[in-house]
Amino acid sequence: MRGTTRRSSAAAWRARGWTCWATAGGQIEVRGRPLTVIGHEGPWFAPPPDLSACPEGPFRLCLSHTPDNIRWARRAGVDLMLSGHVHGGQIRLPLFGSVFVPSRYGRRYDCGVFQEGPTVLHVTRGLGGDHPLRYGCRPEVVLLTLRRPDGPHGARRRD
Repeated sequence: MRGTTRRSSAAAWRARGWTCWATAGGQIEVRGRPLTVIGHEGPWFAPPPDLSACPEGPFRLCLSHTPDNIRWARRAGVDLMLSGHVHGGQIRLPLFGSVFVPSRYGRRYDCGVFQEGPTVLHVTRGLGGDHPLRYGCRPEVVLLTLRRPDGPHGARRRD
């Protein structure tokens, strides 16, 4: 049933002219520059995205529901992975942090920015969740600004 819901949602998005990345990758152009966009819905939907048609040169942005896909992102040469799912743990205690995080990594990637090799992971606390209870974990909306590697802030780093 869950897969059917995903397919019908994707079909509705496509009918409105939106791109559904789901578990795929593709190249788009932003301000005249190539950008590879990758969707990753693992571990719920398999297989992981097939990137054989995606060139390695352009910046790679992965939209992953969960931070649990960070190891895959590193191996795939992803530059920036954006995730949510864990909502910062929703309950955070002073001096302790998140109490429970639904992730194979526990609290390691509960919210914030993490550098994992060549990949930067940003995990947002988001706005909601299955459980409306939040304590010490304010909802957030994030605005990220990406700058061109040849722009005023220096060259692109590769570890």
